[in-house]
Amino acid sequence: MIWLIALLSVAQAKPLTADITTAFTPRHAGADCDAIHALGSLSTVVPALVETAETVTMPPWVGTRAAHCVSELISVDTVAHDAAIRWISDDTRSGYGLIMLDNLDSLPPEQALPLAQLAIEHATTSQSFRRYAVPRLDRSLHPAVRAL
Repeated sequence: MIWLIALLSVAQAKPLTADITTAFTPRHAGADCDAIHALGSLSTVVPALVETAETVTMPPWVGTRAAHCVSELISVDTVAHDAAIRWISDDTRSGYGLIMLDNLDSLPPEQALPLAQLAIEHATTSQSFRRYAVPRLDRSLHPAVRAL
């Protein structure tokens, strides 16, 4: 039964990904995250946002906007949280990882700290990621994050 629900979510994500891409395509007048979140339930919108971020390359701002919308849902959705972990850890998705770090202060400390620790681990292997991640962590409102 669970596999059927997962299969239906994936099947629904494809058309929704196209809708999200269309909504984000205008360079300066694209939809905001609230409008995208309203396209369906979290169980369909979040996977579609993640897929959009990871697969749509043109125009380049579509993926960035999708990642930003995912970052707003880290605390309430496991798919968003898992994407944040992946993007913070992955050198090929460092830009999305930085977007996730920009939203750490909106997370409860018990969720922000593990993500910040992942960022510190990634920063030890990537000079370019470190250059941008460490200042974000240093500005955090969470004392435990700043202490890293």
